[in-house]
Amino acid sequence: MLGLASCVFAAWLLGVVSADTYQVLDVQDLPKSDPPDLLFYLDAPVDINQADTEELQLLPGIGPVLAKRIIEYRQQYGEFSGATSLEQVKGIGPKTVQKIHYYLIFPK
Repeated sequence: MLGLASCVFAAWLLGVVSADTYQVLDVQDLPKSDPPDLLFYLDAPVDINQADTEELQLLPGIGPVLAKRIIEYRQQYGEFSGATSLEQVKGIGPKTVQKIHYYLIFPK
């Protein structure tokens, strides 16, 4: 009886291995996203109240236009008090703040 069970299992296993029922994951089909850990790329956290446009553009989701708006807002209204205060800048919403707040500091 044990010999028959072993033969049945071996036949089933051979069928599974030889069957073309699995899918190969093509990494080119995966959606592109921000690097999972930008701290790897940034030497230190970004002081949002002192950073220039080049440094601001290292943050995920911040390009040249938003970097310029952040600096203009800072010049007009003063320093940012926290991450959520960045939502006052046109084009920056809660999702962007959620992406970048890990990389920011707000020294007093």
